[in-house]
Amino acid sequence: MAAKRESFLAKLTQELPKQPDAIAAPEARAATPLTRPDIHKTTIYVPYHVNERLREVAFTERKKVHDLLMEGIDRVMESRGHKERTSDPKPS
Repeated sequence: MAAKRESFLAKLTQELPKQPDAIAAPEARAATPLTRPDIHKTTIYVPYHVNERLREVAFTERKKVHDLLMEGIDRVMESRGHKERTSDPKPS
């Protein structure tokens, strides 16, 4: 009787290279709001048509929607006479 062939999945898992431990280490990960105490995470709700227009503007200007929102926050802060800006690392 012929020998049983090795399963396809078993062969794939044997061929996968081992991932270095440094990649999985927390120090190697990119900083996120959860790991940056100077950043506050918030959620906004916008009407669907506004979101679509924001995405369109961001695409046209080759920016992210986040960048447009930060620009808007800067304008609000400036119009209210506050010195803080979203690009400032800490308020002075």
